[in-house]
Amino acid sequence: MVRAFLRLMLAAHLVMAIGWTWIYRNGRENKPWLGQGVRFGIEIACLMSVPMTWSFTFVCSNWAA
Repeated sequence: MVRAFLRLMLAAHLVMAIGWTWIYRNGRENKPWLGQGVRFGIEIACLMSVPMTWSFTFVCSNWAA
């Protein structure tokens, strides 16, 4: 049972690593700063909400054990 949770956590970290790499590769562009900030905020919200909801909360909650 612990191994199943470990696989879930590893998958969540893989998704986060791919997302952070994608954001880093986009980098800073020669566009208006407000648009870049909004894009960055949306990307971070999407990146952090997926792993936090479907794996970290499930694995770290009391009812998961």
